[in-house]
Amino acid sequence: NLKYQDLGKDNDIIFTRINGESIVISYVSSKLMDWKYISVFPASVFMERASYARKITVNSLIFCMLVGIVLAYFYSKKNYNPISELIMLLIGKSKIKEQASVLTFKNEYKFITEAVKNTLEEKEKYAKILELQEKEMRQSFLQRLLRGKVSSVSIDDIANSYDIDIKSGKFAVMLFQIENCMSYFEYEKAKNLNSSIDMNIIEHAVINLSTQLISKNRKCYTTEINGMIACIINFKNMNIEECRKELTNIAEKLRDLIKENLSIVLTVAISDVHETYVGINQAYQEALEAIEYRMIIGSGEIICYDEVVKSSYIYDYSIETELQLINNVK
Repeated sequence: NLKYQDLGKDNDIIFTRINGESIVISYVSSKLMDWKYISVFPASVFMERASYARKITVNSLIFCMLVGIVLAYFYSKKNYNPISELIMLLIGKSKIKEQASVLTFKNEYKFITEAVKNTLEEKEKYAKILELQEKEMRQSFLQRLLRGKVSSVSIDDIANSYDIDIKSGKFAVMLFQIENCMSYFEYEKAKNLNSSIDMNIIEHAVINLSTQLISKNRKCYTTEINGMIACIINFKNMNIEECRKELTNIAEKLRDLIKENLSIVLTVAISDVHETYVGINQAYQEALEAIEYRMIIGSGEIICYDEVVKSSYIYDYSIETELQLINNVK
């Protein structure tokens, strides 16, 4: 039995049994009078509404989950398609095809990282090859320019492609003949007894020093030709006499600098100054002719073509002296 004293709260719901039947008692207290309003109904009726609300809630949650899964799948697939296409593209282009079957399904981002890294390494490798080829082609162009084997029709375009300015200014050629570098060899071997010294190292050292020294105030283009180092020098806004003095000063500074820093004896031959690039071949021939006089003048000297031309060696023999010379030669 339910007593009034059991209804101590202002409002509440009580589950109990009356005559063996489960019932629900709901009561609310009046704010004006000391009364309580009581509703009594079977528990099955009460739970029916709660079950309905629970079913609605559960069904709504299931529906939302299904919709969320479908939307998540749709947008995931939509966002993954570009990655999948990128992976397929990389599989076809990359050199790591043997790893593709594993990485594609386990870690696509790792595969993309490896493929991009591999591509960058290949790009760097090919860039070095192209740079080396460009240097070799530039050297070949300079050698052909010195030998006079470049067509005048395309020379401007070719020179511009190699960043060589031959359109204006005066030109001269310097030839460097390395005479004695034993001191340098001995020094390098003393640092490392197992090292093998290559003449290319000496040539590169001379080329770098000459380029750095000459390029301070004028343009120069250096290459190796016929076992010697040739330097084409372009003078701007200078007359011929000024150019000749400048060439001699450059040769002296360079010879002394290389001898002081590398202990290398260097013979320098200087051509005459020519007004346009057309005279570069003639300047090279003049420098070749001048450097032949090192057998007479001696190594480690600076030989200017204009001075060689001015010098005249006249040998006047009598017939008797000539016959004696012929007999001694025999």
